[in-house]
Amino acid sequence: KLNPRHAVAFNNLGTSFYKLGRYRDAKDCFVQAIRIKPDYPDACNNLGSMLLLKGQYFDAETFLRRALKLNPRFVDARINLGLTLSFLSGLRDAKSHFEKALKYEPRNADALFGMALIAQMEGNFDQADSMLNRALQVHPRMPRALASQAGLRKMTSSDSAWLDSAE
Repeated sequence: KLNPRHAVAFNNLGTSFYKLGRYRDAKDCFVQAIRIKPDYPDACNNLGSMLLLKGQYFDAETFLRRALKLNPRFVDARINLGLTLSFLSGLRDAKSHFEKALKYEPRNADALFGMALIAQMEGNFDQADSMLNRALQVHPRMPRALASQAGLRKMTSSDSAWLDSAE
């Protein structure tokens, strides 16, 4: 039986439910953890992260900002907020959070991947490729980075072939 006053237990149960695909139960557990302990950055990040993945960006931003207010050096929350902001308010705000995450953890593959996404959206394909390479040095089998790099290289080689044929 779960102690109704133990925020960590609710947060951990929420994480387990999330991994099982039981998103409603996960959300309920994260919310309960925050009710019990409003200054619990892990639960705020977990709820924000889940909301981000479900496409509920405004709600995600609220909880991720709360996590960072409680712990400004919380790298996972910073990366999640960067991803959220890339959908909401533009690339500059998102990029600043990835940069701060890298300031705290220079070899964080998720932050490097976020910087690669921003560079690609800005049209800076060389920088995107460089960031993806750095992410893959840290995590050689990172599926998102491998897929993004393959897509980026295919796209840039297609663009190059198209430009060559137009000349």
